[in-house]
Amino acid sequence: TRSARRHTFDAWRADTNPTRAQGLMFVRELRPEQAMIFIYSPPQRAGMWMKNTLIPLDMLFVTEHGCIAMVKERAQPGALDTIMADVPVVLVVELAGGTAAALGIRAGDRVVRIDAGWPRDPRPCTPSN
Repeated sequence: TRSARRHTFDAWRADTNPTRAQGLMFVRELRPEQAMIFIYSPPQRAGMWMKNTLIPLDMLFVTEHGCIAMVKERAQPGALDTIMADVPVVLVVELAGGTAAALGIRAGDRVVRIDAGWPRDPRPCTPSN
C-alpha cells in the first residue's frame, strides 16, 4: 500500500477458462490472509460477477505494471451485475469482503507476485493507472 506496508496473501490461482469460471463459487469462508488471483494474458477488460458466490468479496483489478486500477469493495453475493475496470488488466485479486478497507488497499497501490517475479516492468503507480 502507499503507506509502504506489505500485505501477504496465500492465493489460489485461476489461470484457465474453467478455473476462472469456477472462481470462488460455493466457497463458504475466505480468511483475511487468503485470496484468489485470476490471471489474464494478454491484458484485457476482465468482467467478474458473483453468481453462486456465497460470501462478499473485494476485487482488485491490476494492470500489467502491477498497479491497482480499481477496487470493488464488498461485491454482493449472488449478484449478476458485471464488475470491471475501465482499463485492461492482467490480474483480478479477490479478497474476503472488507479486507481492502481494513488494510487500506486502494487504487494506485501495487500488487507483487513474488512467486512469479512479477511485475517484470514495474512503473510508478498512481490512482489513475
